Amino acid sequence: LKQQARRQKQQARRLHQKAQRLKQQARSLHQQAQRLQLQARSLHQQAQRLQLQAHHLEQQAQRLHQQARRLKQRALCMKQQARRLKQQAQRLQPQAHRLKQQA
Repeated sequence: LKQQARRQKQQARRLHQKAQRLKQQARSLHQQAQRLQLQARSLHQQAQRLQLQAHHLEQQAQRLHQQARRLKQRALCMKQQARRLKQQAQRLQPQAHRLKQQA
């Protein structure tokens, strides 16, 4: 009987220790899960921020494209104006030459 009681006590102690270990393991896994959840939330927020940033950059790129188109157009207009002024100057040259000779 004494031996049986001792055996049962030892078994109870072993089971208790095992239960403690499992409890500790469960606590550890729970903490790990919480950490991973936090990490996931953080990555999600980061992704949202990057999406917003990308959207802003796209808009900026479109604005710059439009600005570039406008400048190109303006440059063309200026070239045409320069061509017209050159032609006008060429037409006026003979007249200026005659006036010079008359003077």
